[in-house]
Amino acid sequence: VCWELTSIISYLLIQFDAQDSSANQAGFNSLFVSVFGSLLLLVGFIMLNQIYHTWSITVILHSKHILVQPSQLLPIFMLLFFGAITKSAQFPFYFWLTGAMKAPTPVSAYLHSATMVNAGIYLLARFHHQFIELNAWYPMLSSFSLVTMLLSSILSVFQDDLKSLLAYTTIFALAAMVYLLGS
Repeated sequence: VCWELTSIISYLLIQFDAQDSSANQAGFNSLFVSVFGSLLLLVGFIMLNQIYHTWSITVILHSKHILVQPSQLLPIFMLLFFGAITKSAQFPFYFWLTGAMKAPTPVSAYLHSATMVNAGIYLLARFHHQFIELNAWYPMLSSFSLVTMLLSSILSVFQDDLKSLLAYTTIFALAAMVYLLGS
């Protein structure tokens, strides 16, 4: 719920200058990607609830007595993975973060480059031990993060706006954290 409140606040901040059509488009992109990721996360958590019969992440992560087949965990991992990378601006969803920099600078820098995007990385880190035995864990995290690092580093070279440069360096740093989880 709080994660979605940050998405709504983000949308409202990006829409700060309602007369600017690029801010309107950036706000829509941010909200669309965030809601899409939220729906993926919701379905993944519903599936986890069906297996573990709890909504508590702590209980799920410490439920060693429940035998779960990798075939049951793979679709949940895919949903949580894609939900998390939408939130943390990884390839192919990185474009929303650069547009989000249309918001007023101090708030935008804090919300979009420090707080909101790190929640996706935190979610992946929390479920690291749950999904580490899946064959898809390392290739998915490594490949998506490497592509994101490559794209963000190339695109950052062509930026002449400080806020855009901050966005691309943030995307690179987030991708590096995802890579470390997947290596």
